[in-house]
Amino acid sequence: VHLVVPDGWSCRPDDGSDLTPITMDAHGTAVVRFCVQPPAGLEVRRARIAADVTVGARRFGQLAEALVTVR
Repeated sequence: VHLVVPDGWSCRPDDGSDLTPITMDAHGTAVVRFCVQPPAGLEVRRARIAADVTVGARRFGQLAEALVTVR
């Protein structure tokens, strides 16, 4: 899983790594935390952030999104 964020924003898994591999059982669930940083001084309403999911070699694409307001 990796997050797709607007241009100029940074995003890293919350553990500080570049990539967070996940191992799950079939029909399992997992929680992955990210740290998202907009550019300094930015104010934006409804910026789109999406979760792009790949399982093994199969890319499922952007399966979930959130709209974020930064004040």
